[in-house]
Amino acid sequence: MFDLSFYYDTKGAPDITPRQYELGVFRLEQKFVGSEDVDLFFKGKRKGWLPKLIPSGADQYKIVRQAGDYAFDESYLMTQGEIYLDGYWQSEKYFAEIEGIIRRELIIQPAAVSKCSVAASLQGSQSVSLHVRRGDYVHNPIVRNVHPVCSATYYDQAVKYIAERVSNPHFFIFSDDIAWCRENLNFSYPVNFVTHQYPVENYLDMYLMSKCCHHIIANSSYSWWGAWLNSNPDKIVVAPHQWFSDPRLSSADIVPAGWVKL
Repeated sequence: MFDLSFYYDTKGAPDITPRQYELGVFRLEQKFVGSEDVDLFFKGKRKGWLPKLIPSGADQYKIVRQAGDYAFDESYLMTQGEIYLDGYWQSEKYFAEIEGIIRRELIIQPAAVSKCSVAASLQGSQSVSLHVRRGDYVHNPIVRNVHPVCSATYYDQAVKYIAERVSNPHFFIFSDDIAWCRENLNFSYPVNFVTHQYPVENYLDMYLMSKCCHHIIANSSYSWWGAWLNSNPDKIVVAPHQWFSDPRLSSADIVPAGWVKL
């Protein structure tokens, strides 16, 4: 069940970028937890979206918060009972055994992508998604202290790596700052800067990324999922070697073993 209170109250959390809930476009079964159910875990002492992790005192109600360094920890998978999960859990090691289920449930409903003309241009080419995340990584100093912005040099190296292994690559650039991309990314290969004539739903660009043959991702779970949802076993995925600014945070388990770090 999903606790959506994160989306309703981010006051007092300057490191959090406001988001909208958009999983409704997927086929997964969606159930939502009510405040009464959450209170069983927090005993009414939760304030705002960020829970004060106070032990409930009842064995059947457990709060499991991911360790601050984000390293994979198998012990989380052994927890039993009624569990409240709080964290990013951004490692395929947490769901490797049910990969097939995840891929079946994270399929976007056809009606949600029917208006997108870009999808057709991905067919019949060696399409490569290239994601540039700036936004809060640039403008929010707290976020920037956690996530460095990938440089133009990283993207130059990644494009070169792909081009040495893929014949006639065609790059599709996705970003929350297309103007910066047009000015700073110059490649001697066909390039499409993906823009839309209608308000951009975030799921739509992620869907388009997943339909590309290969990927150059940012240090962002957004393009991580776009690349992961591509089921092509021969895909090449390039990821930044530095995921976090803070050396105390671990990225060892974030990037799957078959992906390339540059």
